Amino acid sequence: MALIGLKHIVGAPIDADNEPAYGEEPNYKPGMVITRGVSISETYNREDNEFYADDSLAENDNSTVSSDISITGAEFTPEARVMCFGDVLVEENGVPVYYKNGEQTPYLGVGYITSDKRNGKQSYYANWIHKMQFALQGSSAQTKGERVDWETATATGKGFPMFLSKANRVVPGVYAVFTDETGGEAAAIAWVDAKAGIANNAAQANAL
Repeated sequence: MALIGLKHIVGAPIDADNEPAYGEEPNYKPGMVITRGVSISETYNREDNEFYADDSLAENDNSTVSSDISITGAEFTPEARVMCFGDVLVEENGVPVYYKNGEQTPYLGVGYITSDKRNGKQSYYANWIHKMQFALQGSSAQTKGERVDWETATATGKGFPMFLSKANRVVPGVYAVFTDETGGEAAAIAWVDAKAGIANNAAQANAL
């Protein structure tokens, strides 16, 4: 599969006051688009627990224990930083002032859209990470010269696999595949929006 696109990166904070039953997906507070996507990567960290018998390798546990996630976007707005990094908004003399969070950052669900094309047929992948946590990032800037040097923003974090009854296994995430026959890109965007509580019909995403 050769991916040829990335767009519509969304997030939603996990509702810590509304714990789901064991095996169910987390409950989320209403989310938002967090950045315009430039690149995204997920690297899975696996167990490497070998068992030897009769002087040879008999078993190996290579289950996923976590994932390292990196998202580069055009920018993270102050509103997105509050949700992703836990920045604190305080209004001072009518001016919104954002205090950077030096404590633990929030847990989120994160979704995004990728696409590929095979044999002339376009497919759209609606991806959802059930639980992750961004790390507070530094920043850099430079003065404007004769030519524009485009600056991007990168956020890195950790993904947490969880047991889900629907899959009957521990999963680091989920994705749904849409073609033109099943609604194409618009349906993929609606799916992640529903997961993030952005769309009205959140039940649509859970039904697929």
